[in-house]
Amino acid sequence: MITRVGLAHRIYLVSKSTPGAPAYEAIREGLTKTLKAQGTSSVEAARQAYELMSGMIQSQATTRAYEDVISGLAIIVLCLTPFVLIMKTSRPGKREQTALH
Repeated sequence: MITRVGLAHRIYLVSKSTPGAPAYEAIREGLTKTLKAQGTSSVEAARQAYELMSGMIQSQATTRAYEDVISGLAIIVLCLTPFVLIMKTSRPGKREQTALH
């Protein structure tokens, strides 16, 4: 379920982070400049910047997937809690004895 929900989040995030979008370009340029400052060539810095962006998108999608799945499970637990409270409990002194043959 985590994988399926994570993939849906990744598709959404990738559709919002396309080249040409101001936020996307700002992050990419910042990463490229940082990598160049560390001594990486321009071409290699650009490639690594794209890889880092992809990793950030995957990380965010996975985080959101876990949030969604845990929230869904919490709702299920809350819905099932009343059933635990209304279930009949057996009393130790009133058990019927069964004959063993």
